[in-house]
Amino acid sequence: MQAHDRKYRRAIWDNTGEIIFHGSAHLSVASKIVCSGRLELGQDFMLNGDSTIIANKNIQIGNNCLISWNVQIMDTDFHPIYSLDNERLNPDKEIIICDHCWIGSRSNLLKGTKLSEGTIVAMGSTVTKECSVPNVVICDNKILKYNVVWQYE
Repeated sequence: MQAHDRKYRRAIWDNTGEIIFHGSAHLSVASKIVCSGRLELGQDFMLNGDSTIIANKNIQIGNNCLISWNVQIMDTDFHPIYSLDNERLNPDKEIIICDHCWIGSRSNLLKGTKLSEGTIVAMGSTVTKECSVPNVVICDNKILKYNVVWQYE
């Protein structure tokens, strides 16, 4: 069974920065990668359909990571916001995803996100902070379960 209409779905590859592959990668139909900064992808990386990675500064994704469908990962807000004193209030911040992480569908990983090894991000989450505990399930920056593992099936 096909979950995507391949005839009308287009992938986007827009690279004016640096993209580093450390092994095999699977980019599904209608996935989007836009890089004007640095993007580093580990061994056995998988980006599923309709998911987007925007690397304006620096995004590092470890080995054996699975990005589900309709996920957005971006290290920028695109539009700068300044104080009345002309101080930039929303600078770009790197994203680091350690080895063997699984990002659930319709999740958003925004600038400043750091995920420890084995982290599972619950479907529909928005993550903006560091999760320094390995092998957990998180939802919206909160740990839901500890000492979990996942595997491809």
